[in-house]
Amino acid sequence: IQQFPKEYIPYWEQQFALLQNPNFSPNHPPKEYLLGDPEYWYDLAHWHPAEVAMNQTKPLLLLQGVRDFQVSPTADFALWQKNLANRSNVSFKSYSKLNHFFTEGEGDKSTPAEYEIPANIPSYVIKDIAQWIWKTRK
Repeated sequence: IQQFPKEYIPYWEQQFALLQNPNFSPNHPPKEYLLGDPEYWYDLAHWHPAEVAMNQTKPLLLLQGVRDFQVSPTADFALWQKNLANRSNVSFKSYSKLNHFFTEGEGDKSTPAEYEIPANIPSYVIKDIAQWIWKTRK
């Protein structure tokens, strides 16, 4: 997996600290803020979708590619499962061969280069989604 050089870490930590500062205003970001569109990054930094989903009543289907290096099945997906454990109308499904784009590959984790290989979402994923829709329709 391609990673940022370690010398970039302080920059990213400083930028994220600015976003978490209670005085940060996306309309008037400080001059030290360099990430780009401040509204986008501010919203992203303060958005907690699993917590929002806890209070919803509509059925949810959450799918995870186990080979995804961007959304961790052992951290992110597990957090969704934990936060939504009390909801009876939430379904979880993981796929051992799939990456972030829901295309198949080999090995433990996908790589950015894998995204450049043309591929389709496997029919078994489409079938699982269709079955879930059929089962939860009203």
